[in-house]
Amino acid sequence: MARKYTKSKRGQMVTIHGFSEMVETLQELEKRGVDQATEKVFDECCDIVQDSVDQYANQNLPADLAAKKARFKVKRGNIFMFAYGWDRIRDTANFLKVCYLNYGTPKRQTAQGHNRGKIAARGFLANAKRSAAQKINKRKKQMLKEIMGGGK
Repeated sequence: MARKYTKSKRGQMVTIHGFSEMVETLQELEKRGVDQATEKVFDECCDIVQDSVDQYANQNLPADLAAKKARFKVKRGNIFMFAYGWDRIRDTANFLKVCYLNYGTPKRQTAQGHNRGKIAARGFLANAKRSAAQKINKRKKQMLKEIMGGGK
């Protein structure tokens, strides 16, 4: 799409050429089954996130705490949302334990001055997100190439 900039008394105006061609291309892609491909990639990406979080959680958390994760998935129109982890509403105690282990705590003391120590940050959720993001981006690019090019 080409852009043409012109000046007017009101300010800057932008004229975009090729917009109708872009709309035609998008309509053609819709005929190729983009919706089914999108749902397939979304499900695959959900599995990637789940595997990544499971891997890092199992390495950094006690087994009983690592096993108490919840999965939440919504597909509504063009909105896809996925969450996987510990439920802060229904299971607040375990959620807080995971937060303490992931982010750490400063040196703590009771009101009487007794030392309760410091929890070092493990940062396993950030590592899981980083690992999953790389795999997800790679998978999205593959699917986009398949849709646009008609093959791998």
